[in-house]
Amino acid sequence: MNVKNSTYMPLVFAGILLIRIVPVFVGYAVIGDVIFYTGEADSQLYLFGARSILASGVNEFPFFAPLNFSFIAGLLFLAGGNVLVPVLATAFVGWLAVVVLYYLARELFDERTALFTALLAGLYPNFIFYGVNLYPETLAIFFITCSFALLVKYFKTDHVFCAVLAGIMWGLASQTRGGLHFFSLGICAAVMWHARAGGWLRCIKPVLAVCLSIYCVVFAIAFITSPFYGGISINSKSGIGSVLHGANRLMNCNPDYGHVRGSLLYEINGAGEAWPDGSQLYSDELVHLDSYTIIKKFVSFVQEQPFIYLKNGFERLSFLWSPNQLIIKFIKLHLSYRLPFIVQAACMAITIFFVAVLCGGVMGLCLAHGMFRTLFLLFVVFYCLLIFFTVGNAKLRLPLMPFIMMYAGCFCSLLIERTVAFTRFSFFVATVFCGLIIVNSVYRYPDIAITPGEFNVRQAEMCFELGFPETAGFLLDKNDAFQHYTENQLMRLNVIRKKMHERNVQ
Repeated sequence: MNVKNSTYMPLVFAGILLIRIVPVFVGYAVIGDVIFYTGEADSQLYLFGARSILASGVNEFPFFAPLNFSFIAGLLFLAGGNVLVPVLATAFVGWLAVVVLYYLARELFDERTALFTALLAGLYPNFIFYGVNLYPETLAIFFITCSFALLVKYFKTDHVFCAVLAGIMWGLASQTRGGLHFFSLGICAAVMWHARAGGWLRCIKPVLAVCLSIYCVVFAIAFITSPFYGGISINSKSGIGSVLHGANRLMNCNPDYGHVRGSLLYEINGAGEAWPDGSQLYSDELVHLDSYTIIKKFVSFVQEQPFIYLKNGFERLSFLWSPNQLIIKFIKLHLSYRLPFIVQAACMAITIFFVAVLCGGVMGLCLAHGMFRTLFLLFVVFYCLLIFFTVGNAKLRLPLMPFIMMYAGCFCSLLIERTVAFTRFSFFVATVFCGLIIVNSVYRYPDIAITPGEFNVRQAEMCFELGFPETAGFLLDKNDAFQHYTENQLMRLNVIRKKMHERNVQ
């Protein structure tokens, strides 16, 4: 195959599109639904919110950024309420993101790297799974990829119009996933650094163009959707809630599969059990206060026990780069007791694929050069800081993964060409980070390995251990219909019931 002028790419793209569309129709034919249940409510909330906009003109779930709600609502309106249409549209957007990523890789590197990038992104199981659900990540990744591709075009041509379009795309992404508008500073810094050769005064024009285009789009969408939300705000309530949850002193909020302690936060709140005094900052009343008051209370709370907050921050970074993924959660919940050996093999394969991509991306970053690498490293640092100070789980790294795959594709291409040439420093950096990735993946894999029944039992046990007996009872009732407990697990559940009975008698 001629890597300079590949004639196979239309077939590759057609195959990637089929991989994203076929699961939607299979799900519709087999289970009679196009929403794949994972135990998380987010995709359902977006659907219900979109339906409430169409039914009453008000979003009953105004906690998340508005664009994905509007996207789903618009498609439901055009399709007469058929959910299949927005799900297919989301899958198509995921495919478009792969196409844009391919062209970005070709612009930065060569055809071979672009091909590897398209294959990695197109076959990555978690991207496929998000693309056949109504999560906002697929839409956000598309806008982020478009924005970065346009910025690369600006770096090569110095056309301010490209910078403006990049800003528009970033503004759209910012109203899809909360917190992204803060990275406008990173984008402006990269644009300023690129334009510095013409003098600092000439830097102002492209920087202003990018900044204004980002925030004009952000405020325009906030204004247009304000009737659904009851006001204008560029910070979603979910983002504010994440900051407040991040200050919790007993646990890190983490809904990833198998992480027992982190999964309890929502369960405790769902059971309505009171938290011990001084253990958490979050409250429904605080979320709805002004930003200044929230920040003031947050800083004051963290200052009381800063070391706990810092320890939890590093744990959140460990969650961020864990091999845990939503597709693993879906597989474990639905197939663990039907095809146990296949499930374990699939989870191990997905984990190895993830670790290989991440390590390949690190190698590619250490070997590559150019302005885009600087921009992407800024984006990685921004995301790590965002996670460190809020909440951490595997889902939150998704906006970084397309570009990690691109650099992994670059590394694969260099390996084939036998032109891998590390400096002593870059080899040291690559070795350290790849070592950290592997160690963290091994450390976090036991969460993935446990069965759903064991997870249920450990949740109830930990509730008693942490002093939340009412939540333990809530979980026992919630999982009462579960039919796959082992004898050992049933015995441990009976111990919990006995403790609850003794507590009620007292």
